[in-house]
Amino acid sequence: MDITRYSPDIQALYEEHARFLSEFDMRNFDVLEQLKERALEMDDKELLGFCYHSLAFAEYFMRGDYAAYLKDLRAAADVLFDCEDKGAVSSVFYLIAVDAINKGMYDLAYHNLQQAYDIDIEQGKDAPAAVLLDNMGGVLNKIGAYEAALEAFEPAHRGIEQDSSHAHYYNNVVSCRLNIVYANFGLGRVDAAQENFDWVRDFVDANVDKLKAETRVDYMLVSTRMAVHQGQFEHVSRDIQEISELFDHVAQPAAYIPSACKLIDELMEAQAFESAQQLIDIISKRRLPDDAYDVQCMIIRAKIAYYKATNRHDELLESYLEQDRILERGRTKKAQESHYARELINIANELYIQQSGLQRKSEEIVKNAGTDALTGLANRHAADHVLIEAFERAYAEQQRIGLCIIDLDGLKICNDLYGHQAGDRLLVEMADALAFLMRDSRVFCSRYGGDEFLLICEGMTDDEIKEALAGLYQHTQVEFSAGVCNVVPRPKMRTWDMLQAADRELYKVKDRKKASAAASETPAVKTQDIRDDLSICSQLLGLSERDRAGGLNEGDRAGGLNERESST
Repeated sequence: MDITRYSPDIQALYEEHARFLSEFDMRNFDVLEQLKERALEMDDKELLGFCYHSLAFAEYFMRGDYAAYLKDLRAAADVLFDCEDKGAVSSVFYLIAVDAINKGMYDLAYHNLQQAYDIDIEQGKDAPAAVLLDNMGGVLNKIGAYEAALEAFEPAHRGIEQDSSHAHYYNNVVSCRLNIVYANFGLGRVDAAQENFDWVRDFVDANVDKLKAETRVDYMLVSTRMAVHQGQFEHVSRDIQEISELFDHVAQPAAYIPSACKLIDELMEAQAFESAQQLIDIISKRRLPDDAYDVQCMIIRAKIAYYKATNRHDELLESYLEQDRILERGRTKKAQESHYARELINIANELYIQQSGLQRKSEEIVKNAGTDALTGLANRHAADHVLIEAFERAYAEQQRIGLCIIDLDGLKICNDLYGHQAGDRLLVEMADALAFLMRDSRVFCSRYGGDEFLLICEGMTDDEIKEALAGLYQHTQVEFSAGVCNVVPRPKMRTWDMLQAADRELYKVKDRKKASAAASETPAVKTQDIRDDLSICSQLLGLSERDRAGGLNEGDRAGGLNERESST
């Protein structure tokens, strides 16, 4: 939501809400109610949807009023779908997923995270989408699908790292990399877990002042686990002391109980009973919400296991009695929780149906939006999606991906001399020629804008890309220039880096052609025998004069792409 388009008093309320939310200050509710009244007065559905969603979030995380949370969540969904604010709907799907995770309904959680992810990708919100992908991997970790989780974490980590301006960048980086550590632990890959943790440790040491208490608790729990596995018990006590200091500052202590209880089990396995007791004391001292039934059971089970192992009979008896009280409270809440779970599923299903309806309405628009009306090729919007997917495949498989930017020479002059209809015919002729290249399944062609076309070449060598470009002259007489970048993606490389590299090569080609034309006093745009100039830089493609006249010959090829010019 663009808050800057609202009046100063609404912006001031929004800023108060953000401050109170970050501090988990209960005054946040009063501010949100004032914002909601203003939204109703203005009949502004976007602002009203934001208020309902924020109230649902606050009811869930701050007040623990589950009935009010469901009521506001449903209202947020209705209002936001009514105004078709798909970006805001993503946050509703996410909030349902968080609740589903806490209830252990992992299939529902994953489904709603996927819905939110698809919306953010469609909206071009790459950084939020990467965070959602990290959360999806986290769900897979919880159900033990560690291989599938790692497949999600790798692109998620790259996506998060690409936007260091994101408000939660440092916390998101640590969270994602710790998830990778957990997945490798689950697979028994201790060395890989250690390697990733070493990276996290260096990152945390360099940016500790930028991390929230929640992120640091996550990190310290993993750090302690690593120390236990390596038998470095001198570090365990220090780490647990730091966890104790940080645990008082986390807003949702229940979120860390499962990891802490797992660590307690490992400490007792290693006979580190004193450290196990310290950790039990830490997680027991914070009051948990009444409906945090599962984590209360986890804590009492950890206590029972500890008191059994240390032969502390009085404490063991008291723990059994406490467990009975927890189980009794749980039995009285089962019916209500079952009702709430059904209500959550109903809201999720309604959201899915509404989202599907919007999708069907927009299918024709999306289809048209993905096709260039003049040439029939894919347009820039569609090409960007294809490029992202191809780039991810190339990175995962460590295969080459090539980008070729093709620019028609002299189209502006043609338009000025003969009219835009003539220029359009040149564009269509070039598109028809490019269509022949797409008979190779590794090549995707699109009109990228104006007189530029983009080729995406997957798993092709430099020579194969040369042949494809040279082969265009068998199907068209339109003169063009091309810039090429063909690389194996590296960590932190982005699609934008490749596009910039190809664009730079294109302009080097055009500059050389202009200089050559000026030196020979030859017009830059020829109207006769355009085959005299292949229009692709001979240095870039390594073509001989015989290649230009009669096609490529293996024996006459001057060499591959220049490494300096073809990589980022």
